[in-house]
Amino acid sequence: MRRIITLLSAMLFMATTFAQNEFINYKAVVKDANGDLVTNQLVGVQFTIYEDVGPSFIENHTTVSTDLNGLLIVDIGSGTATLGTFNAIDWSKYTNLQVEIDIDGGLDNLVDMGLTEFKSVPYALTAGNTAFGTMANVTSNALGDIDNDDFVFGSTQLAHNKPPIEDDSRMFFDKSKGAFRAGATLDTNNPLPENGTAWDDANVGEYSFAAGVNAAATGYGSVSIGVNNLASGGWSTALGVGTQATNQDAFSTGRSTIASGKTSTAMGSYTKAESTYSTALGRYNIGGGSPGFPIVLTDPLFEIGNGTNDANRNNALTVLKNGTITAPSFDLTEIIDPKALVTKEYADAQSGNFTSLSNGNTGVNTITPENELHVMGGSDASLANDSGYFQIGPETGANMVFDTNEIIARNAGAATNLYLQAEGGNTRIGGPGGAPTNTLSVLGDAVVNEDTPSSSVHALSGIKTHTGSFDAYGVYGENNIADFYGYGVYGKGGYTGVNGIVTPSGGSSYFGVVGEVFGSNTSGTNYGVFGSASGNVGSTNYGVYASGDLAYTGDIIDASDRMLKTNISTISNAMTSISLLNPSKYFIKESYQKSMNMSDKAEFGFIAQELQEVFPDLVSNNVHPGETKEAAPIEYLGVNYMGLIPILTKGIQEQQQEIQTLKTKVESQDQTIATLIARIEALENR
Repeated sequence: MRRIITLLSAMLFMATTFAQNEFINYKAVVKDANGDLVTNQLVGVQFTIYEDVGPSFIENHTTVSTDLNGLLIVDIGSGTATLGTFNAIDWSKYTNLQVEIDIDGGLDNLVDMGLTEFKSVPYALTAGNTAFGTMANVTSNALGDIDNDDFVFGSTQLAHNKPPIEDDSRMFFDKSKGAFRAGATLDTNNPLPENGTAWDDANVGEYSFAAGVNAAATGYGSVSIGVNNLASGGWSTALGVGTQATNQDAFSTGRSTIASGKTSTAMGSYTKAESTYSTALGRYNIGGGSPGFPIVLTDPLFEIGNGTNDANRNNALTVLKNGTITAPSFDLTEIIDPKALVTKEYADAQSGNFTSLSNGNTGVNTITPENELHVMGGSDASLANDSGYFQIGPETGANMVFDTNEIIARNAGAATNLYLQAEGGNTRIGGPGGAPTNTLSVLGDAVVNEDTPSSSVHALSGIKTHTGSFDAYGVYGENNIADFYGYGVYGKGGYTGVNGIVTPSGGSSYFGVVGEVFGSNTSGTNYGVFGSASGNVGSTNYGVYASGDLAYTGDIIDASDRMLKTNISTISNAMTSISLLNPSKYFIKESYQKSMNMSDKAEFGFIAQELQEVFPDLVSNNVHPGETKEAAPIEYLGVNYMGLIPILTKGIQEQQQEIQTLKTKVESQDQTIATLIARIEALENR
């Protein structure tokens, strides 16, 4: 009796024709046990459809025939049903089809062809009992099966893939969160919402709505519509392009606006509403203020910005929470701007601040001036722009400020030079006395950096000549402050802060600069010599630079604490790199032995240019100063030999690992050889 060994079937629902009575068209090519086509012959067919794990529908066909090509065509649902009804099948469940065929006709010799899963559900068969919803959570932007989603249109998977943009475009409703999304998420290698994760489950807020491109709504009940917007505050709204609403009830719209204050509103271009209940309009406003509670009365309530960029923010109008209005530069201390808005309340409160009498006397903060200029009220003069009683010069630039007993020259909040008789003439301090006869005459005691003067000051350069065996000081400085910064000598110069030069001719020890700390302290840190150097980008800085040999009797400590480090990674392939190195023996050129105070003996090391090709991070650009300020410096490449230690250590570890591997291999080979020898000896002894 012939039996089926091959059945090539097709149920491609996307290309299948459905009759008006909603059957599924099934096609198969039938071959017998010899591989020959079963042509022009009646066959028996039984279809069984399973819902989840059990059969729900069985039907038989006994009057179908193959054609001359062995092709069998039959409509599932049009045969004789022995279990269930075709129209009652619940296609929303996990469904499978079992096919059994008897090529002898009838149903007595059915051969089971196995189960086939329905990969998709025909719309015509599901339209009558369609229901959206599932108990499972929508997988949002994570990997998953869209059959478990509540409501999805878009790509066949929700996983984010790049660069195919069409895989990122979709629409879904997450019933577990009551959240809706429509549009696309793209990864542009920027932070959220532009990293492709805007619709990940973690970034989908409950009862939120987002539509557009990279529209993120992470807050409870938030709304984000447009491109690259973020609504992260509860009940917040972000509309437009690149806008952010990051606090509760915040509203942001336009381009690159930020509403970060509670119940704040930012509209326009690059505006920011940072204060609670504040509103910002226009372009590049100043912003500022507390984003939460309690309310700060001096924070902005309403701003209209007219700035040009983020570094040049400005307001055309500012209203503070206390009712103060600035348009554009009005405040409680300045009303000279023709555009200033002055309230009657403010004008009444300022009466008496400036008084001019008929006798020519003028008063500031007094209504009874006793001099041509009489200033009352103010604060202690300092480097702060708003300090002092009286100021000459612009508000924030170079000016001179006075109080009742001080005169300070300052520039932009920093101390600057104060010139007396800069065009010539003598100056006298103290009195009484006659006309000064010196450039600076001090009548009475004077003090520099002491609390109590004990003598007059007489400085005649810092030179001391002597004969005999005793210490002499050109300049001697002493400071006895016990527990703060006390400098015996502090040098500051345009070229050299402190210059120590010794030209010895005897046989003792000589020191250009000596730094010593002799403390009786049991805590704190003592530095004999502390060197620090810093500069802008492009400069070369050395905390300590030695021209000549460097000797020490203690330890060299390299800062290596884990808390100081980032981007830590393991060194790999050290042996490969080490094998490329070229250790060399060499002598320093005679010209550099003198100009850079280098050794004339043989040295061992690496050529920096060669090492740079293998370990570029261990080679740096260096500068040796000229012998004088005018002499050209010497630029050269230097090697960080300390940095080679970890690399060489890693190389030893890799080499040891290779040795261990070879050792294990040799031991295994020795065992194998011993076994072979034993077998040979056994054969020879037979």
